[in-house]
Amino acid sequence: MGKKRTSMILAIGALGIGAFAFSGIIGQSSNKEVVMVGPADASKIVSVDYAQLQDIETKVTVSGTIEAQNSETVFSETSNQILTIHKEFADPVTKGEVIMTLDAQKDIRDNYQRELENINLQIANAQIRLTQVGDDTTTEIEILQAKNSVAQAEKAIQDLNDSIASIQKSMLLIDGDIASASIDIESAGNDINLAKNNIELAENTVRNAENDVYLAEANTLAAQDDLKTAQANLDLQQTLFDEGFGSQFDLDTAQNNYNKALLNYDNLKNTEVKMYDAYLNAQNSYLNIQNAYTNTQNAQQKIQHAYDRTVDSKRALQDDITNLENNRAVLNLQLETAQYQYKLLTNQVSDSVADRMEAQSKESIQNEIKMYNIQKETINQQIADLKTTVVAPASGTVDTILVDEGSYISVGTPLMKIVDAENLKITANISTFYASQLVEGLDATVKFDGSQIIEVPARITKVSPTATTEVGSTSATIPIELEILGDTTGLKAGVSVDVTVMFEQIHDVISVPLLATMRDSDDNSYVFVVGEDFSLEKRYVTEGSANNRYISVSDLEIGEIVVTNPTEALEDGMFVNYKPLAPLVEETEDDELEEDAEENSVENEDAEDNTEDDEEVETENEGE
Repeated sequence: MGKKRTSMILAIGALGIGAFAFSGIIGQSSNKEVVMVGPADASKIVSVDYAQLQDIETKVTVSGTIEAQNSETVFSETSNQILTIHKEFADPVTKGEVIMTLDAQKDIRDNYQRELENINLQIANAQIRLTQVGDDTTTEIEILQAKNSVAQAEKAIQDLNDSIASIQKSMLLIDGDIASASIDIESAGNDINLAKNNIELAENTVRNAENDVYLAEANTLAAQDDLKTAQANLDLQQTLFDEGFGSQFDLDTAQNNYNKALLNYDNLKNTEVKMYDAYLNAQNSYLNIQNAYTNTQNAQQKIQHAYDRTVDSKRALQDDITNLENNRAVLNLQLETAQYQYKLLTNQVSDSVADRMEAQSKESIQNEIKMYNIQKETINQQIADLKTTVVAPASGTVDTILVDEGSYISVGTPLMKIVDAENLKITANISTFYASQLVEGLDATVKFDGSQIIEVPARITKVSPTATTEVGSTSATIPIELEILGDTTGLKAGVSVDVTVMFEQIHDVISVPLLATMRDSDDNSYVFVVGEDFSLEKRYVTEGSANNRYISVSDLEIGEIVVTNPTEALEDGMFVNYKPLAPLVEETEDDELEEDAEENSVENEDAEDNTEDDEEVETENEGE
């Protein structure tokens, strides 16, 4: 050991004129010898490194989520009940393919068909009456028929009025049901908002409890280390005392310190157990609140479905009133025609008036036929609107089914989400610290670290113009989107990935360790350069690009030695000591091979020295 230290000191002594080396033991427990260079009366011991060429990469890695580039949500176009859902999660779909079957609504269709048949009969009767206008042949039967037609027309109008009045009464009752359902929906919404707030509070409680557990674990580990140290010190004092080198006071002190450390460890361990129990209780409370929130959501959906059905019923009654009011004009025409026909047959109309009334009667009947045809078109359109299927608006893969078979839906209800699983994108959030560098077109790397590691290149395609703050967070981030440039095999929408965004790459720039630079009161950067005489020079520099280890600077030469742990206590011209550095060389492939060979040679020499030492010990033992 003595020969090795001497040779090292001689080698270090050759570093420069006027410099020398010394060695000392740092730490009684470690017993390690540390060699320093510099004047023995130097003011400070510092850490140093060379100013050297580095490749600086500025990048940041965040968590991102894979999403489908294109997605389509299918919405209901009618109020109905879902009978069959033909697709399941992850099934492929083709544009135009039937994905759901709805109730055929046979009762409504039958009612519409009966209305059409009635209208067709009305049209046929009107056409017959149109052919009879102007016929002068009058019989007693025709007079009776005309009188009966007047009575029927009057009764039809009265029946229409009675039907409208009855429907209006039903609508009043439905309005009450709607008002009650609206109150229930509002109440359920308030319950959901309250449940959301409770979930957020529970999440914060779980997060705080988790932090308490981590802190308690850290405190316990620290106490465990203290206990081990106290145990080691107690063992040492006991050994010294047993061999006559220690005092009873030192042994008692060590024993007391050990007892305190043990008590502290036990207390902190108990605290850790309590914190973990509190964490489990917080988790259980969170799950219970989450279940309550889900139940409240389900209740609101049921209330909403009941509300939608009630609104649909009211809408149907309103349609009935509209149809009846449309019939009113027809019935009035029928009554006027019947009254005119009766007066005409009973000679209550003069010839000139008769001619005029005949023309008006023809026009009235023709208008009546037109009205019937309009009603037919309206009903046919209503039949066409009774959709019995839902078709896919785009091709892709089923990502989410938002309704269940048997559930009632209204216009605008979301039914299913279809995604294009072949074309993927990445969404992520970047700290606002990088806001000035964050632009579209930056290269990135996407890494999926699962059972199989997948790494593909990507590029930023969208950068949000504004920063956002997520619920429960206090720091703002900037949302971005990236396109995947490589093969997406194995990547799935919804999977979390690591996204590394490359902001800058600079090659072969003079750099120093990141902590080597300091700033003065005017915010100017400087470093301490160690001269050949081990004195410090405070040199101002301009900082450039940086990564998590090095920063590029100006006004330094390759090979100059800088202090890597500067403090306010260092001054210009102060002399320092430091551990010697290996020579700075530009490594090549041949150099690396030579270094490996030298390391192997040194290991062999160490082995030989150890063998020689063992032989010397054996010889000494034999001499004794």
